[in-house]
Amino acid sequence: MFKIKPENGWRDFLIYDDRYNIIPSMFSLKNKEDDLLTTETFSKHDRTYTVIRGLVAQGIFKIDISVEDSLPFRFMTYGNLGCDRKTKSDTIYEYLSSIYSISDSNRTLYYNRIWDVNNTPKKQLYIYVIPKTPSENNSCPFNIGYRDDDDIYIATKQFTKGVTIYFSETNNIDKWIIHELQSTPQ
Repeated sequence: MFKIKPENGWRDFLIYDDRYNIIPSMFSLKNKEDDLLTTETFSKHDRTYTVIRGLVAQGIFKIDISVEDSLPFRFMTYGNLGCDRKTKSDTIYEYLSSIYSISDSNRTLYYNRIWDVNNTPKKQLYIYVIPKTPSENNSCPFNIGYRDDDDIYIATKQFTKGVTIYFSETNNIDKWIIHELQSTPQ
């Protein structure tokens, strides 16, 4: 079962407002009950954010961030992410994409697969990033790299309306996400 908890090496989930730099983690993802979507609304620097997060299906964790205004923000998380090793050479990550359509408009789902090459069976994590504004999704909307040569980080580009992030251990859920996006277009 997918879990975000300190003992798995997950660290902070951060929102960046470029006017003020880091907004400390205003929402706590860790140690929530299984299968429970939780909504938090908080204000910082005259902006109001809403974060909905939790397990939406077995092994699929979702974070949905929206903001009331249209000023840009970024999302970032870092840590062991449940699958990376202590050295870069033990971990592989690759950028992937899938094409889909909503209302005759072609779109791209960008995602990443991270896996530990030394585990058998292969321990892997898929991360999907979907901007709420389609025009902010013209290219891969995030970067992945290493922080301090140990922890993998995910940092998004700027978004103005919001972003939805999915995490899935073991399974590629691109078709499941595309079905969700087509069933409830933004």
